[in-house]
Amino acid sequence: MIPALLPQSFLDEYGGAVVENHLNMIYCKGLDIAVVSPKTVSALLGTEAVDRAFRGISGSVAVSAYELNALPLPTVDQICELEQLINSGCPKATIERKVSEFYGEKIK
Repeated sequence: MIPALLPQSFLDEYGGAVVENHLNMIYCKGLDIAVVSPKTVSALLGTEAVDRAFRGISGSVAVSAYELNALPLPTVDQICELEQLINSGCPKATIERKVSEFYGEKIK
């Protein structure tokens, strides 16, 4: 997966966006306050551990909404911990190690 953020400021400035049919959009629906930021969700989805978890359930190079819904994710508490690390400006290697720990992996 290659996650990317589509900021609300972009949508406001240009009146929306058109994406190709092989892209999936993840958005918060029906909640006034998101528990974690889109930046954290994007960082999580961009880690090697999530990539390995996704490859374990997918038989294709395409990413479908069905597979995204089936993707095992860390707990809300773990994702909140990840957000604190991201907000503190820690290096990507630290994020990779932390997310690997969430999936029960040990990396150096």
